Amino acid sequence: MFRERAVQRGALPIETLITVDRIVPTAEEKARLAFFGEAVDMESAIIMSHFAAATVPVLTIRAISDAANEDLPIDFDRCLTPQGAIRPMSLVNAIVRRPSKLPNLVRFGRQSNQAAQRLATFLDEFITALPVAQEKVAIV
Repeated sequence: MFRERAVQRGALPIETLITVDRIVPTAEEKARLAFFGEAVDMESAIIMSHFAAATVPVLTIRAISDAANEDLPIDFDRCLTPQGAIRPMSLVNAIVRRPSKLPNLVRFGRQSNQAAQRLATFLDEFITALPVAQEKVAIV
């Protein structure tokens, strides 16, 4: 039911979302993974498994910041902490080592921002359109 509502509101349905344990940096590697599914992320499987274990229906809605045919502008594995935060000096070092990548990094930043804004707008409209639950829910 929720999937159909999301599609009616403009979400692109996919059959298989692949969750990997690392960043997929190149278009070549994305193309190899395309054999297994239509999109790749790093978070959804673990989150969805918790809901499934609790027998709670779940729907993944993602925004895409980098297309399958695009390489990432820098090696983000070297610039992120294990928690996903940016290491500022590592980012500066990556730019100093390859200054020609700066325009691509700026473009990627814009694309990421636009994807986040589209996701927020979609979720605002999607959640507003959901029917209000009539049953009481216990919060533990």
